[in-house]
Amino acid sequence: MHYGDPIIRKTVPLALGLVSASNPVLPILDTLFKYSHDNDLAVALNAIFAMGLVGAGMNNAHLAQMLRQLAGYYYKEPDCLFMVCIAQAHHSVDYTRTIPDTQLDNWPNHTSQRSPAGIIL
Repeated sequence: MHYGDPIIRKTVPLALGLVSASNPVLPILDTLFKYSHDNDLAVALNAIFAMGLVGAGMNNAHLAQMLRQLAGYYYKEPDCLFMVCIAQAHHSVDYTRTIPDTQLDNWPNHTSQRSPAGIIL
């Protein structure tokens, strides 16, 4: 990851977030937290957004603490602070209550389309 192509460096955090959406596994959260302190702001922004995807709807206390630390770390960087706010919103939202079941009846029964990542993107 350190010496890779810049495009790959930017997409690795997003790939980690999409692979484990709404599944806050501690090693993945720690890896994304490490990437959120990267010198390249695009990598940091993608890692912060991926942290929100990983914790989407789970209300994980460890992730909430990480996001609060990132908000303090990036208080002078408006883009990163905005992404932290988005990640905190994804983390605290309960997706089972935000979409009425009548709207879900029209969707196909494919589970990836009902995941938080499918709703966000």
